[in-house]
Amino acid sequence: MKKLVEDFPSHLREAVREADKHKTPRLASPEMMVVAGMGGSGIAAKIVFDILQDEILVPCFVYSGYSFPSFLNKKSRVVLSSYSGNTEETLKFYDRIKEKNISYAAVTSGGKLLELAKKDKAELALLPAGFPPRACLGYSMVRLLGMLAGYKLCDWSHLKKIESAARFLELEQDDIRDKAYKMARRLFRKIPVIYALGKTEGIAIRLRQQINENAKMLCWHHVFPEMNHNELVGWKMKNEEVGVIALRSNYDYPGNLKRWEYCKPIFIQQCREVNEIQARGNNLWEEMLYLIHFSDWLSCFLADLRKVDATEVDVIDGLKKFLENK
Repeated sequence: MKKLVEDFPSHLREAVREADKHKTPRLASPEMMVVAGMGGSGIAAKIVFDILQDEILVPCFVYSGYSFPSFLNKKSRVVLSSYSGNTEETLKFYDRIKEKNISYAAVTSGGKLLELAKKDKAELALLPAGFPPRACLGYSMVRLLGMLAGYKLCDWSHLKKIESAARFLELEQDDIRDKAYKMARRLFRKIPVIYALGKTEGIAIRLRQQINENAKMLCWHHVFPEMNHNELVGWKMKNEEVGVIALRSNYDYPGNLKRWEYCKPIFIQQCREVNEIQARGNNLWEEMLYLIHFSDWLSCFLADLRKVDATEVDVIDGLKKFLENK
């Protein structure tokens, strides 16, 4: 897994080159955008929508599960995202949009979804096969961004910014690893509590997922200012079993910075272990991708310190087999 994390910057550059090959503008922008995807296949959309929330002028949603939005119509744009191409929930979403005769695009590496997309002559972003789905984030995020640019929902210049950010991450790689390892040393016996202060809820979810899958640890995440209206009360009692991780960037909302200033001493008093991942970079994409890369390294070092195989997800494979037999 660490090799795949190390190669994240090269994944981004390769994905940009592939997206550039499909720079065909569509005739009209959709009235709304819906991405259906689970786990590592769905989080790319959440991260991209968070980062571009000030630019995209149509509603954008990520659907993870069996639910189906009744408001979808032929003026909507649906993207079905499943790395394996066999994700049950995503294939059921496919069945529903076919019932409504709604067109779609597919982001996948193979499986049933690839077969259906080819049969339907749907727009297709083909991802490289052979990865654990969570390790393909760079590819799926960039290919989705290319689709958004093609639908005229964002500017193509974002792809160049990602290419530049990839070079920045390579320069920062050794420092990121060093800081992530030191943080992991402080957290591997804790239950991580992750907080997002700005455009980073998707990245917080990604970090939670990575800690779950790579380090085999339970953890949770919440966002400012919402946590101030509920979860903050839960910090009334001391709990030294938990350790806080705050995702920080120069794009945090000013109101949240004031709230963090108030809350941080409370966290320190109640659990002692409070960490901040401070983004580095010269622009929004560099800072957001820095946080993702740092988070991935952190999850790998937590796995090392806990002496677990970061790649193994046997319990999920067992669940899939169980469902197949029901």
